[in-house]
Amino acid sequence: MAGHCPRNPSPASTVTPARPVRTDGRRAPDSSAACTGSSASRTGHQVAPATPAAPAVSADTPARPVRTDGRGAPDSSAACTGSSASRTGHQVAPATPAASAVSADTPARPVRPDGRGAPDSSAACTGSSASRTGHQVAPATPAAPAVSADTPARPVRTDRRGAPDSSAARTGSSASSTGHQVAPATPAAPADRLTAAAAPREQCGSLQDGGRGARRRGGQSPGADAVEARSVGRGRRQKTREMTLATLALLAAGLAAAAAQFQYYTVPEPTLEALKPKGLRVSIPDEPGVQLFAFHGNVNKPMEGLEGGHLSRDILKPKNGRWVFEDPRVRLKLNDTIYFWLYVQVDGLGYRRDDQKWTVTGFVDPDTPPAPGPAPTPAPKPTPAPQQCGATATRVKGQPSCQGKLIFEDNFDGLDLAKWAYDVRIAGSPEYEFVAYKRDAENSYTKNGILVIRPSLMADTLDITKGSLQLDGCSGLPGSAECTKKAVGWDILPPVVSARLRTKDSFSFLYGRVEVRAKLPSGDWIYPEVWLEPKEVSYGREYASGQVRLALSRGNRDLVLPGGTSGLGSRRLEAGCVMGLGGKVRKELGWWDKQSSGWCDDFHVYSLEWTPDHMLFSVDGQQVHRITPPEGGFGALPDFSAASDKPWSRGSNMAPFDKEFYLTLGLGVGGISEFPDKCLTSLPGSGYHPKPWKNTGFNAMLTFWRDRSNWHPTWDSSGESSALQVDYVKVWAL
Repeated sequence: MAGHCPRNPSPASTVTPARPVRTDGRRAPDSSAACTGSSASRTGHQVAPATPAAPAVSADTPARPVRTDGRGAPDSSAACTGSSASRTGHQVAPATPAASAVSADTPARPVRPDGRGAPDSSAACTGSSASRTGHQVAPATPAAPAVSADTPARPVRTDRRGAPDSSAARTGSSASSTGHQVAPATPAAPADRLTAAAAPREQCGSLQDGGRGARRRGGQSPGADAVEARSVGRGRRQKTREMTLATLALLAAGLAAAAAQFQYYTVPEPTLEALKPKGLRVSIPDEPGVQLFAFHGNVNKPMEGLEGGHLSRDILKPKNGRWVFEDPRVRLKLNDTIYFWLYVQVDGLGYRRDDQKWTVTGFVDPDTPPAPGPAPTPAPKPTPAPQQCGATATRVKGQPSCQGKLIFEDNFDGLDLAKWAYDVRIAGSPEYEFVAYKRDAENSYTKNGILVIRPSLMADTLDITKGSLQLDGCSGLPGSAECTKKAVGWDILPPVVSARLRTKDSFSFLYGRVEVRAKLPSGDWIYPEVWLEPKEVSYGREYASGQVRLALSRGNRDLVLPGGTSGLGSRRLEAGCVMGLGGKVRKELGWWDKQSSGWCDDFHVYSLEWTPDHMLFSVDGQQVHRITPPEGGFGALPDFSAASDKPWSRGSNMAPFDKEFYLTLGLGVGGISEFPDKCLTSLPGSGYHPKPWKNTGFNAMLTFWRDRSNWHPTWDSSGESSALQVDYVKVWAL
C-alpha cells in the first residue's frame, strides 16, 4: 500500500526473535490491559469478565519474557485498576470493554487524548472501586474506542506518556461508599479527541534503529502530512463536542432517574411516657417498610456518641400501629432527663435520630395505651391582616398588652414546667401550715387534662418525731428553717406533704381577668390555695404587699363555731384579698354559702376582674364579692390607722394591689389563721369534735398530729377527692 511500510518483514525480523515492545517507545509492551483482571478473583465472588488484552508481539515471532519493573515489562497500573473490584464479595457490574489494541492488518502507534500517542483510559477505569461497599452498583459506562478497529495499536500505559489518564478511575471510587443504591454512571466522553500532533504516524525501519528510518508516503512533503493531520483533528474535535452535549443530556436524565428512584425516610419524633410507679415507654408510629425500631438511652447522663446506653432494646414487631419500647424496671422522678438516640430500619436501610433528650413532667398509668405522637404540622395558612391593638391598663411582665388579649392559658394536658415552677419549702410565716411543700410525683401530677395536687403523710417515709428533713431543690433561703429541719421534742417535722406551683418567674401581670375551673378538696383541716401573690415585695414582706384569693373552701364537711350558728365548712366559699400593716392583718373577703352540697363535690369556674378601680369575684358567672378601695386607699381603713409606716401612700388608690402579681396553685393543711379556735368539726359517725390545736399554741403541730385518728379517716388517701383538681387557668387583658 502506497505510503506505508512494507508489510513483509525483513529477513532479520523473520528469522530473529523480536524484543518485546514497551509502552514508553523503547522495547516492551505495556500490560495494563492484560493485567486488568489480575486480582479480580482474589475473593471468590462473582466478577465481570476481564478486558481482553491486545497482543504486544506478532504471533509468528517469539518475544522475550517481560518484567514488572518498568524496563522490559508491562506497566501494572492498569492491573491494579480492577484489583479491588471484587474485594467485598458483592456483585459487580460488567467491566468496561477496552478498545482493541491491535488490528488484523497493519501495526500503528496508539493514540492518546493529549496529542502524544495513546488513548485516555478515564472511562475504562470509572468502575474500578465501585463495588467496595457491597451495595448494588449501576453498570459502568462503556468507553469510546481509542483506536480504529482497522489498525493495530501499541499497548498503552497509565503514566501519561503512552497510556490513558487514570483520573476517571477515581471518579467512581467513592460512588458506593455510603452503602446505598448508586445511580447509573454518566457515559464518558470519547477519548479520541486529537490534535495534529496526535495523528497516527507510520512506523518504518527496523526495530534496531527505533523507527528513525521512516519514509514519507508516496513522496509527499512534510507540509502535506501536517495539513492532512490538522483536517483530521478538526473533524474529530467537532465529533467530541457533539458527544459531550449528548453526555450532558444523559447526565441530567440519570440524575432525575436517581432522584425518582430513592425515597428517603425521616425518623419521626418519638413519644416518651414515664409510667407509675415505675417504668419508661417510648414509641413511634408504624409506617410502610419499617422493619425494626431500636432505642438507646441513659437517665440523667448524656450519651457519649452512639453508645448502647443503660436502656436499650431492638423492637421487631409493632403493636396496634406503633413501635413500642418499654422498660418496666427504671424508676423515674419529675425533672429526670432521658438522653437517647433512635435507630429505625426501613426497607433494609438504617436511619437514626441522634442527640435527643426528654424531661419527665408527669406520669401515666402503664395500662394506658401509648399516646400518639405529635400531629403533623399543618400547611401554613395565609397570615391574616394584623388587628388593631386596643389600649388597656393591663401590663405583662412590665410590658403593655392589647385589649381583650388572652395573655396566659394552661389546660394541663401535661405539667408545663416552662410556665409553672415548684415552690419547695417547709411552711412558715405568716400561715405556718403543717406542711412541707415538695416536688414529688405522689403529690402533684396531671391526669386526663387535670392538674392534681393531693396531700400525703410525712410519717409514711420519715419518723416525724425524731428524724430530720432536708429538702432537695428548696426555693427558700438555703440552710434556713425553710429548707432543713430536725425534730426536737414538741417541735416535730411537718406531718403532711403537699405541693405548690407558681408562675413567679414565667408570668406576672397587672390588672386583667382571671378564670380558674377547679374542684376544691375535701377532708378535715384541708383547704385550697388558689392565689395571686406579689412578684416583688414593693410595700413590704408577707401581707404588706397583699394577697388575692380566688377561691377558699375548708374541706371539713361540717365546721361550725360554738352555738352552731355559722357554717365554715365545705359549703362556704370565700373570695377576696388579704393585706396587712403594722402587725395588723385584714381579710377583705366575701362568701357564698351553698344550701346542699359543698364546693368540693364538683367543678366550678372561679373568676376575678381586677381593674385600677376595683376587684370583682365571681363563681359560675355569679358575683360573690366586690372590693373597692375607700377614699385615701386601703391605708385609710380603721384597721391600719395606728400604723406608723404607711408604704401604700406611695402607690395608687389600689395599693398594694397596683403592682404585678403571679399565679399560685397549692393545697394547705392546718396552720394558725384559717381555722378559728374553738370551732367544731363533725365526726364521720355523729356528733362534733373540737379543733385539736390552738393557733397560738407552741405545740400546735404536735397536737394536730396526735389527733390523726379523727381527721385522717376523712381524707381520701387512695383517691383524689381530697385533692385540688384544676381543669384550666386563663388570664385576659382588660
